[in-house]
Amino acid sequence: MKDTVIETVDRFVGEAECRRRTNLSRVTRWRGVRAGWFPAPVQIAPNRKAWLDSQITAWLRDRAAGITPEGMAIKASPRGRDAITPQSSSPAPEAA
Repeated sequence: MKDTVIETVDRFVGEAECRRRTNLSRVTRWRGVRAGWFPAPVQIAPNRKAWLDSQITAWLRDRAAGITPEGMAIKASPRGRDAITPQSSSPAPEAA
């Protein structure tokens, strides 16, 4: 019997599905792309960008495993929700 190779085809994830799956707003994802902690979308048409499903799934898997990407800090907000903010690359100034 022949060995069967099953290839999985990656699919594109649009804006609405990306927001639903990650629970991150468009602006937060954009900031994450710029800071390097969220996958960048790819241009699939002149006026259309989308994410690769495999990249979103890997990002979600890393987050569920407690892996915090470089450049991303999670801090508790005063309202009890976590806020995602870019980490500063320079050390905080010392108090006088």
